[in-house]
Amino acid sequence: MRGWGPSPALHLGWLWLLFLLGAFVVLVGEDGDDQARAYFSGTPGKVAPFRDCVWAKEGKAHGWACRGVFTGGGLRVNDVRIRPLLDEPPTGQVPAVISGPDATTAWTDDDWRLLLPAAGSLLMVLIPAGMTFAVYREDLVGPIKNWRRRRRVRGELDEVQDGLGDLRRDLAALQRDIDDLQRKLNAGPPADQGGDAGPGVNSS
Repeated sequence: MRGWGPSPALHLGWLWLLFLLGAFVVLVGEDGDDQARAYFSGTPGKVAPFRDCVWAKEGKAHGWACRGVFTGGGLRVNDVRIRPLLDEPPTGQVPAVISGPDATTAWTDDDWRLLLPAAGSLLMVLIPAGMTFAVYREDLVGPIKNWRRRRRVRGELDEVQDGLGDLRRDLAALQRDIDDLQRKLNAGPPADQGGDAGPGVNSS
């Protein structure tokens, strides 16, 4: 690919490193892995009582950061934090979902929004993967095309061999018919089984 210089592999290597680092930051730094596990195989329950609730800021979000005891699905997990931040201080039990017995976070969003960090990480992996495919497309697709071509040619050869087999059988049958006809011709016409008695002679 033009514009990549003499060593596209080196450029792609740095690109992969950059995007994988970004995916790691998104997935781990934002608890994306825990969110995804909570979405797919989490345990629903409720958080109460609460140990403390303080007004906090996380990134661009503002709200109440609360910690408490999670119970549900036969589990009891002490001192879990509730995320995302709550708009108001809780006055009762808060429905939430956790990823497992070792979880430290209880998620109040149990819908597709839990997958946003994981989806962002996947996108950051797909970008360099797509660029790598664009650069090495012929090297990656070429063997597949050759395999398909060889498979198609092999199928055509099998059909030709089957046709030749049928032709050999037809020729063998024709040769047998010719041999039978030749034997009949060599044997000559069939001999008369009985001669004429000739004119009769009357005796007195």
